[in-house]
Amino acid sequence: MYNQEFCIPRVKNGFSNKYIETVFGKLQIGLIEKVICLPLKYDNNYKRVIIKVNTESVKKTDVLTYITNEIDNNKYFKLVHDFPDYWRVYLNLPQKQR
Repeated sequence: MYNQEFCIPRVKNGFSNKYIETVFGKLQIGLIEKVICLPLKYDNNYKRVIIKVNTESVKKTDVLTYITNEIDNNKYFKLVHDFPDYWRVYLNLPQKQR
């Protein structure tokens, strides 16, 4: 499990890539290689965010284990970015595997 792609399906346009990268970086689950923002087709106020993480250089294995278990059990985990606001983070999978 060296390269992971996470997806936040609905993020307000007001959040910059740098902010999203900073919030994800606080998890210390690996090196963030890329943050990709895609506009939502039917809502101009939101975007879909894909985060590519290289987990080879993971600093906190317990956090990565927790995230992996949450995704296995619930298909997502909640990432609090500004209490009490949070994002639901999913694995970025091809549509047939969701």
